[in-house]
Amino acid sequence: MSYVSTIKSKRANLGLFTIGQGCIQNVNMEKVTVIAEWILDNENDGPTLRYGSLVAAPLVLYVKNCSTDADSFISIISHSTQAEIAVGGLVGSNIRYDGEFHANNIIENCINRASVHLAGEYGGNVGGISGHTNNDIIQECINYGTVSGMGSVGGICGYGESGYITKCINYGAISSANSSGGISGGGGNIFDCINYGSVTGIQCVG
Repeated sequence: MSYVSTIKSKRANLGLFTIGQGCIQNVNMEKVTVIAEWILDNENDGPTLRYGSLVAAPLVLYVKNCSTDADSFISIISHSTQAEIAVGGLVGSNIRYDGEFHANNIIENCINRASVHLAGEYGGNVGGISGHTNNDIIQECINYGTVSGMGSVGGICGYGESGYITKCINYGAISSANSSGGISGGGGNIFDCINYGSVTGIQCVG
């Protein structure tokens, strides 16, 4: 299956699938553009914002053999001071609106070639494959895309609460004004992974 789309919105969660449950496999995305700007900013501004070309919020999901091409890009701008933000080349985050996690997602044999960018002075989690994970498994995935942001930025995962990243490779350039890593911008258990991309950051760089 090939998928071509342009998504422009001010919604909090964007992707080919806003919420995914079950199994998604063999989806090859071409010239996908995800653009969003979140402008709400007040004392009650505390939503979870999730963006991914394939799935914004996976709920016990198995993603296999999915990819984006080099003509795709994800560009998110957030002016929020309170929101939890997660942006991934394929998957956004498994955090629910109430802040709880949906665990046991598996992302396997997927490739991201899209550039992924989060702008805004309040950080966020940005990854070539997934923005933010918890108790998930990401295995045998490859990122070629440039990944950048202001918070935790990683070639495979922006930030992993726990879970495992195994046998993954990053070739993309990674940059952050905070924490950056060739595989993960922070957290997670990493095994048998390789980074070939440049990594730049201000506070923590790995």
